[in-house]
Amino acid sequence: MEYVIGVDGGGSKTEAASTLINGKLMKRHISGSININAVGYEEAKRNLIEVLEMVKLEEKAKICVIGAAGLENEKNRKLIMELLNGKYAEKVILTSDAKIAYKTTQMGGGDKMILICGTGSIAYMEVNGKPLRAGGWGYLLGDEGSGFWIARKAINKILRGYDEGRQPTKLTLKIMEKLNVNKPQEIVEKVYSEMGIVDVARVAEDVAKAFEEGDEEAEEIMMEAAWELARLIKTLIKRSGIEKCEVYCSGGVFKTSNKLIEAIRRYVEAEYPNVKICRCSYRGVAGAILMAIEEAGFTVNEEVIRNLEGWANA
Repeated sequence: MEYVIGVDGGGSKTEAASTLINGKLMKRHISGSININAVGYEEAKRNLIEVLEMVKLEEKAKICVIGAAGLENEKNRKLIMELLNGKYAEKVILTSDAKIAYKTTQMGGGDKMILICGTGSIAYMEVNGKPLRAGGWGYLLGDEGSGFWIARKAINKILRGYDEGRQPTKLTLKIMEKLNVNKPQEIVEKVYSEMGIVDVARVAEDVAKAFEEGDEEAEEIMMEAAWELARLIKTLIKRSGIEKCEVYCSGGVFKTSNKLIEAIRRYVEAEYPNVKICRCSYRGVAGAILMAIEEAGFTVNEEVIRNLEGWANA
């Protein structure tokens, strides 16, 4: 039985699927992050092996495409290839999570761009086969507007409020409850001693929910995030020279906040009215499957797309 495997390694979780060459789903599984830069090699290794073990069939897959943040790093790529060592597929292709997410937008005509906002953030498109990106430089050096960035902004506001002797706000109390702390200053010890990048980024869910509910403090943070994410889009528009395109929003933060997408739309359309901002229709893992099918030498036809639509809608 000929089949392929696709893996989408986001900042906080990894989704893998195995399908027949026609895109019919066989198995699917979700585990933790495989971003070595975020969680370290040992945890990334455990999570990757877990998803592959759960989606493999009796024989090797023809192709396995793994798209994940951190795989631009040659050392990380080497570690992953040595780990797999031909065990799960006849051929393994390593690429970025942005690349496979972008692949899901290519089933229609016109110019497209993908904007990812999860634990990290990045905008990506291809022009005449040439990849263009903005952002995606990691939580220390960039990732403006991302889940980690939003969470850090929110926690910083809590600590500033404590410094200035202000009473805890509604958002402060919500985040303190999530982190299971009783005092703002306890957040510092919690973050530095117990929490990793992914754990901190999850605080963004509460900020985004508060934004949806009309919290003014959350709105201030999320509108700044929207401005930063819109900046990524506008950067690629300027570099590509393409002022009419569709931008697909993908990632965990967008799943929590519709208002974030609306804010990005206003910021971008004020300068580029012919750019359409919309939600991504497919899970990133679908892009990995599409790449694997093509790499195996098969055509992505209407049957493949129909089968993908049956299981891979975002």
